[in-house]
Amino acid sequence: MESVLDVIRHGGVAMYPLLLCSVLAVAVSLERLLAIRRARVDAGGLIEQLREPLARGDLEEARRICQSAPVPLAAVALAGLAKLGRPRQEMEDAMVHASNLAMDDLESNLPVLGTIGGITPFIGLFGTVLGIMRAFRDIQARGQAGTAVVAGGVSEALVATAAGLVIAILAVVAYNAFLNRIGRIETRLDAARSELLYFLLEGDGCTRRHDAAMRVEIG
Repeated sequence: MESVLDVIRHGGVAMYPLLLCSVLAVAVSLERLLAIRRARVDAGGLIEQLREPLARGDLEEARRICQSAPVPLAAVALAGLAKLGRPRQEMEDAMVHASNLAMDDLESNLPVLGTIGGITPFIGLFGTVLGIMRAFRDIQARGQAGTAVVAGGVSEALVATAAGLVIAILAVVAYNAFLNRIGRIETRLDAARSELLYFLLEGDGCTRRHDAAMRVEIG
């Protein structure tokens, strides 16, 4: 059975950029997989953690909780906390902006997969052309056509074509799978943002009542 090195050697020079593309596609896929797995959306859990500090008016503790949670919803909550006391629309706009930034971050590097899926068939086709050219050169050098004469060039052409198609298919499948997963996260994040906005507005009222009570006690 042929090793990977044998396949690369038989595929000709086009196999080297294809190998680079395959390594890059695997690296990007693993990096995005880890990032998306961390991006869970749990509005209920975060709200429960924020409920007590907001009830007693401890905004610093609420911010610390958000900063310690490496999830998109925490960044959205942090943006909302920064606008406590401001008009509802201003708070909502800040949270929407933070949500959009979080989604942009999840989609980073995905264009690399899309590009790999688009160019590798053409790199494979280029390898096919080189293989056919090699076969004709071999015929010219030998002065005759036969299986043994053209086998090397045809093998190079077929290996390059197959490698380009396999890499492209896997890259496109990964790209679409990630986009689908990110789309579901975005849907849940939008719903969680609305729930969080209502909670923060309610918490803002609690904070104001807490401050008023403190002023009464001091007075």
